[in-house]
Amino acid sequence: MTAFTAYVFILSAVTVVCEPFTAGAIPILIHGYDYPVPDGRGYMGGWGPLPGPWLEPGFREKGYGDLTQRVEMTRVLIDRFNDMLAEVAKIRAFAHVRYVDLRNTLSCGADYKKWWANEMHPTEGGFGKVTGRFAAVLGEL
Repeated sequence: MTAFTAYVFILSAVTVVCEPFTAGAIPILIHGYDYPVPDGRGYMGGWGPLPGPWLEPGFREKGYGDLTQRVEMTRVLIDRFNDMLAEVAKIRAFAHVRYVDLRNTLSCGADYKKWWANEMHPTEGGFGKVTGRFAAVLGEL
């Protein structure tokens, strides 16, 4: 099953299950991710029982030691995933589904640590920016 098919299946199931209890299809938001920075930082440093890092070790084990190269590779993956989600949201039967594009919400530039707490999660300020993206889409409903 492809990711596209899986999303269609899940959204269809949620829609069918909810329709008898509502006046119609309920609004559903789907979202992708912003471009992570696979720099090896885990939650609170990722030491001991704390999780992470998640991305950098896999890249390093496969011979991708350069951070700039890893950032570019994650951009390609994130773009593909987000493009797929945008296509799912365009399906005629999913007029109640809204796609939230979170790319370029958090910085991948020199100040990325201001917005990324670690490889996968935003800082408090970063979460505020992400929340703003969701609020904008919800405001359109």
